[in-house]
Amino acid sequence: MRMAALRIFALDVGSKSPAYASRLKRRGAVVGLRIESASRRLAYFPGLTAITTDIEAFVDGCDCLLLDGTFWSEREMVSLGLTKRTATNMGHIPIQGRTGSLHWLRTLKIPRKIYIHVNNTNPILRKTSRERRFVQRAGVEVAYDGMEIRL
Repeated sequence: MRMAALRIFALDVGSKSPAYASRLKRRGAVVGLRIESASRRLAYFPGLTAITTDIEAFVDGCDCLLLDGTFWSEREMVSLGLTKRTATNMGHIPIQGRTGSLHWLRTLKIPRKIYIHVNNTNPILRKTSRERRFVQRAGVEVAYDGMEIRL
């Protein structure tokens, strides 16, 4: 039996780390990965502080993109009284809005786009929520525990 070869590439996603990685004050503390076989490509960004031209080039041609979906809105945690920090202050791009990740995802010609790393306050976790329907109508999936991805 012949094993398929994989190649893995990493991309530094910026100097502003999410709160959970804030004690790591060095380049490369937060990265995105691209995993390639001979015929398929998957990009993985569990944390994302900004969408840059480097990131756009990195995901170009991918078959699947797993993207940080931590917060629906910029002030999600603030509105719930849980913190005074916004999504951006915590190192995450919110999903909603013209500068949100969903706006960008709609422009990509990637067959599968999946939100991962979703915070328990994010309304997209509720299958019947307006926000979940909005994401699904944009052609983006929401990851779930035990999800299996076949490319």
